Amino acid sequence: MTQELVQRWLHALILQFSLRDVYHHARCVDHFLDWMKGCGDLPDNPFSAWRQEYGRRIAPIVRALLSDDPAAALHRLRPPARYGSFLGPLMHQHVDRIPLCQ
Repeated sequence: MTQELVQRWLHALILQFSLRDVYHHARCVDHFLDWMKGCGDLPDNPFSAWRQEYGRRIAPIVRALLSDDPAAALHRLRPPARYGSFLGPLMHQHVDRIPLCQ
């Protein structure tokens, strides 16, 4: 199952249903693919990989896949790196010095 196949499926759905219904269909398919993966019938669920990389919610991922430039839209969904600001090294040192609760 490839990103291109999922995009073609979503574009076909959006011609027939409202965006809200497309989100619902995508969630149902995501759950079904997770079940198939759990049974060993499917090697990977692309929605699961996208949720791990771009956030847990399906709706923003579906909107990104339906956009004119899905790669850029998905990239915008990516969460910032931990301690990714200019204060990152200082914050990382601070957190390392905090004593653990006992």
